[in-house]
This record gives sequence, structure tokens and C-alpha cells, in this order.
Amino acid sequence: MAIYLALVLLGTVAVYLIENNSKTGWFLVAVFLFLCAAFDLAGLGSVAAVLAALGMFGAVAALSSMKRRMTRFPLFYNDLLAFDRSVFRDIFLLYRREALIALAICLVLAAPAAWAQHLFDFHIGLWAALGLGTFAAIGMSLTVGRALKNMRGWMIHRALVSAFFAQAIDQRLMRADMRRLELMPAEPEGNLTTSPAAAKANAPHVIVVSHESTFPPSLYGYPEEEDIAEFFRGRDGGRPLVTEIFGGQSIMTSFACQTGLSTTIFGPNRFYATRFWAGRIHVSLPSFLAEHGYQTRSILSVDGRWMGLGDFYRSIGFERVLEPGDYASEWTTEIHAARDSVMFSGAVAEIARVLKEDGSRSYTLVETLGNHGPHNFCKFDDPRVAASRAWFVAECAHKGLPTNPEMAEYYARLRATVDDYRTMMAQLEAEHPGQAFVVVNIGDHQPSLVSKLAPDAGERQYLTFLSVDTIGTEIAASLPGNRDDPWLVFNVDLAVALYAGLPLNGFLAGKMRVIEAAQAPDGGIFGTGYAGLVHGLQAAGLIRPA
Repeated sequence: MAIYLALVLLGTVAVYLIENNSKTGWFLVAVFLFLCAAFDLAGLGSVAAVLAALGMFGAVAALSSMKRRMTRFPLFYNDLLAFDRSVFRDIFLLYRREALIALAICLVLAAPAAWAQHLFDFHIGLWAALGLGTFAAIGMSLTVGRALKNMRGWMIHRALVSAFFAQAIDQRLMRADMRRLELMPAEPEGNLTTSPAAAKANAPHVIVVSHESTFPPSLYGYPEEEDIAEFFRGRDGGRPLVTEIFGGQSIMTSFACQTGLSTTIFGPNRFYATRFWAGRIHVSLPSFLAEHGYQTRSILSVDGRWMGLGDFYRSIGFERVLEPGDYASEWTTEIHAARDSVMFSGAVAEIARVLKEDGSRSYTLVETLGNHGPHNFCKFDDPRVAASRAWFVAECAHKGLPTNPEMAEYYARLRATVDDYRTMMAQLEAEHPGQAFVVVNIGDHQPSLVSKLAPDAGERQYLTFLSVDTIGTEIAASLPGNRDDPWLVFNVDLAVALYAGLPLNGFLAGKMRVIEAAQAPDGGIFGTGYAGLVHGLQAAGLIRPA
């Protein structure tokens, strides 16, 4: 009994400290005691039950820590549904040290648990176990509210384990519907199903490039070489772009960009929209362009099984979804170490294939990985990249700016991205004379290193960029509003239509009305105007909640 009580006491202290005295420490203690009682009642010896509970906590904490480093988000209960083995494989391969620690925790605690079961095969008694379970359940009921609030917030306060268990309890008790909408009441917008007028015969090919973790260094006062500054300016002077995520979960940016819908309408389940909304959304950028006769394809930088992304893209109108294994010789975790030239080459080859087959106009989405974090190691080091890194460090020193090593690495990777992009543009122009292309570049999100550069930056951490480039044509129209006003990521579909000079359909025309009314008292983009737009889509059957 002394060993059991000592383990419970040590375990309670360890569990409380495991999240660095976070707001949810007492919640974790209650869950730990509840699991100890549950495992004891399930037939494990009491000492083995404590070790099993600690093993579960240790495994969740280790995996959650790895996932957070990769995506900025800890492990969630629905990761069991939304994440695939390929993602965990990448996490383990990228962060071998932490993976070994997680495995060691399991082995170190599994062996004593088996030994304790054999040597100390005693139970604290039925009534004692029931009492402990009841006490722990009361503790959870008193603290689960704070844990849920912490888990649902934009900023998850050091929570590595509580996010997992709090969401598990939430899902079991509340049966949250993953296919629900969270919208304020508003009058539905009408005429959203109107088809666009026919596009002119010489409408351009369209390419959208989503640049992983990319933002203009000048946003934080850092220097830029002239060609990099020109990349961010584009043909329309460049626009600040507001994304809905900072530091990870790139699929949220992809979802908003391709559907034209803000992920905030899905509430706390917005992280899993691609998994649970496939086949339920019938409005999108690829479907709009298909109405204009475009062939549509996407060049993914990840396995399409991740978060159901491949199936979701097919459901919203992409005719072809190419994964790394379709355009690279072999897909392993090394795709994370590849330059963006790998994805750009895949896009160029696919465009050439379509033009050779039937000369159709094409829409190509390219998602890159070149600037994916972490930025604590040198990813590319050819002479040109090294020269840009050295220039950046020297220029920062000259201007009296702090030379953050991660920021220097970010800039070096940015150099590689811009060079690879210019190579793609030159290749398209050389191989397809007479063809017109409109290329819209967007930043996916800012990397987590920004929080070290400017911890109090607030909304600036959600700012990235939108720019347009062309080959063989001019942009048909600039975006409405002031050039310095941030453009919202879920309006990129409208930007594509305006830049390419394509007649709007009912949905995009409705968006334009909402943007034009944004200065009215009730016209905020997240106010009744946008809510009415989404309610109108629901009424028209273009978006179908459960």
C-alpha cells in the first residue's frame, strides 16, 4: 500500500507539473486519478494501474509536443480521426529525438507495470476504487469548463495533455457535430446560384501558388533584396493578406482559399473541415473556373490522405489531385527538405500535358513546402542562397536590427523560393509562346519564429501577402479598396476572377457586394453581410450541414 500511495502522490505532482502549471493542471490531476481508479476496476493491480495511467499521460505529452513543434497545435482527440499514419510517420522521422523519448516513456513504464502486476497484485478495494473514481469525476466536473475554454481558444496556453482529454470528454458528453455551422442570424443573400457569363476566348491560364510560411520581411522592418521585394509587390503593388491561422495547420489556409469560405464558420471544429465537409460544399474556386471551361488540378506538397485533403479537393471540383509521388520520383519525408522547384516542375509538366492534349485553359494550384519550419537548421546552402543569407545578416547589422538566426534562415529559404519561382515563370514563357498566364501568389501563414521577433505583434502575426504576376497579358482589374487594406484569404477566389478578367457567378458577385458594403454600420465582413452570404449558400443547397 505504501508503494501505491507513493506512486499516486508522485504521479499527481508530475501530472500537475507536466504542462508547466498551466490553467488546466487540476483538471489533469482529476483525470489522472480517474484513470487510476478505472484501470484498477478493470482488473489491473493498483500499482500497475498508476503506472499505466502515467504511461498514457507520458505518451500523449510526448506526441503532443512533437505535433505542436510541427503544426503549433497540440494533440487533439479528433486527431485519431483526422490524422493518418503518414503524418505521424513524418513527425517521427522529422523529430527522432522526441520520438525516441516517447517510445522510451512507454517502455520504461510498461516494464514496471508488468512487474508490479506480478509482484504487487493487490487492489485498493472495490469501494475505495469507486470512491476514488467518484472523487476524480467531481474534480473533472469542476475543472472541465476551464479546460474546454482553454482548448477552444485561439491561443492554447501551454496545454499539451489537457487539450487531448478535454476534447475527448467534450465529444463523449456533448456529441459535438463535426458538420455544423456557427453563424449569427442574418437574412440570406439571394441569387447565389447564378452562372457566370461566358468568358472571352483568350482568357488566361490561372495558377495559384500557396507559399508555405511566407511573409514579407519588411513587415517587421527587415531588409529585402530588390528582386525579393519585387516578388512581393507583383503587378498590382502587392496586398497584405489576412490568414486565419498563424504558425501551422496550413490546410485551413488552403480550405479558405479554395472554397471561398471562412473556416471560422465551423467554430472549434474548423481544424477538421477538410475531413468532415467533403461532398458537402458545392461552391469553390475550381468549380467556378470549370464553369469557364478550365481544366483544374492541384499539386499537393503532402500525402492526400492527410486530413482527407485529397478527397476534399476532388469533392470541390479538382479534376486531378497530384500528390508528391505523382510528380516526384519518390515521396518520403525528404519532400520536406526539397526546394519548391520540385512542386513547380510538377506544375509546369502538368500544364504542358494539358496544352499538348487539347489546348484547354488550365487552373493549377501549387502548394509549396520550401519554407516549412522549423528554421533552426540550414536547409539549403548553395552559393546563391548562402550569399543572400550573408547579405541579410550584414544588412541587419548595418541597420542595427537583431540578427535572429531563425530569421536569417527564413530569408535564405525565401531566396530559394523566389529563384525557383522565377525559373518556373521563365520556363512557362519559353515553352508556351503566345499563351497568357495569370499567377496569384499568396502566403500560407507566418511561421512560429515570428512570435520571437515580435511577441506583442498581435494581428500582424496573421498578415502575409497577396501578389499577382502575368505572362503574355496584363491584369484585367485591380482589387477594390485601398491597397494597404488587408485582403482576406477566403476572398482569394474573387481576386483570381478580377485579375483574370472572368465574369462573376452569383456567389462571387455576392461577395463583391459584401466587400463594397464593408464600411456600412452592419456591413463588416464577419457581420451580417457575410453571415447572410453563408445562409444563402445553405438555402441554395451549395453548403450542406449535417
